[in-house]
Amino acid sequence: MGGKAALLLILGYSTILLTVGLNFNRVSSSASDNSIDYFETTMAKEIAKSGINVASSNISRDAGWLPQSTPYSYLGEDNLAITVKDTFGIKTVTSTAIYGDKIKTVEVKIVSASFSEYAYFSDSEAPAGQTIWWTEKDSVWGPFHTNDVLRVTRHPYFDGPTTSHGGALIYKTDALADAPSIVGSYNTGVNIAIPTDGIAGLKTKASSGGFSFSGQPTVFMQFAGDSIKYKFNSTDPFTTVLATDLSSNGTIFVDGGDLRISGTVEGRWSIGSNQSVYIDDDVTYQSIPDYTDKYDPSNDLLGILAKDNVVVTDNAANSSSVNIHAAIYTEEGGFHAENYDTRSVSGSINLIGGITQKTRLAVGTFDSVTGASKTGFRKNYKYDSRLMRMVPPYYPSTNTFRILSWLE
Repeated sequence: MGGKAALLLILGYSTILLTVGLNFNRVSSSASDNSIDYFETTMAKEIAKSGINVASSNISRDAGWLPQSTPYSYLGEDNLAITVKDTFGIKTVTSTAIYGDKIKTVEVKIVSASFSEYAYFSDSEAPAGQTIWWTEKDSVWGPFHTNDVLRVTRHPYFDGPTTSHGGALIYKTDALADAPSIVGSYNTGVNIAIPTDGIAGLKTKASSGGFSFSGQPTVFMQFAGDSIKYKFNSTDPFTTVLATDLSSNGTIFVDGGDLRISGTVEGRWSIGSNQSVYIDDDVTYQSIPDYTDKYDPSNDLLGILAKDNVVVTDNAANSSSVNIHAAIYTEEGGFHAENYDTRSVSGSINLIGGITQKTRLAVGTFDSVTGASKTGFRKNYKYDSRLMRMVPPYYPSTNTFRILSWLE
């Protein structure tokens, strides 16, 4: 029995070792397969990311860049395909790579960083020889920047990231009485150059796919939902046209004359002049967004651009506040109220959008002792947070790009 028991014990151990060996080989084989799968998947992903980097690098140098129609080659294999689709200035870059038997796709949405992203931007905070202050009843909600100093008195309110080149200049020596109230970060020493060709770019787009008025000293234009009304003299009747028939790319330009606007905006538009734009009455969106919600579904968006100034007209319609829904851009002038220092107290400029201007101009005056309005408007500027993902057609760019989403 001892010999048989020993034999059975040996056979048992042999079976166990054989089973363990087979399992070990199976595990080793599976681990090897998993390692190969992981390596090929990782390589495909990294090649796809390289495609995104190739596209981003080229687009940063040339916004109109398009990839080649044939696959790109990696390690001698035609295994990388890149596509670029542009929708209202948002570029969707898709990069698909093959490595081994693994396929990986990375999709990135990027947008040219635009001056429309600012709730307020100025190159200079006052014309030469003037001083303009942010006062206690002034507020800016959203990104703020000036290449000048921030002049403040009686705690003006800034809600959003705030930057300036020259720091803050407080009206009095008592900072507790006059320092600004800033919610969010505040950084100094920042300089951002305003472009010199933004208006020329809009003129080019309006001449090709948009609409350009020329030879008229003044164009009166009124948004009317899906239509646009225009005339050339204040006493003339309006001509009414379907907006998309007038301009298919959402741009309208007045070449060599002033543009005077009002009305209710539907859709996405950029309008402008190489002179000045006058706001004769409320300019509002048909679908008014919740400006605090960047995912609000409203698609109505307006850019107002002028080579010289954007001006709130001194008239009866604007005598008791004015509502403006737009991103405003002035390349050589500023945004101001006509007769700001002689018109009666006119309430507030209720802006939903943003202002980018070469030089800050005045919209009213205030009593330096009491802080009460003396003439013109107070400022109630609220940022339309959709401008972080939506850009009015062909609005001037900061020449940088921002990633909106990355899917892989």
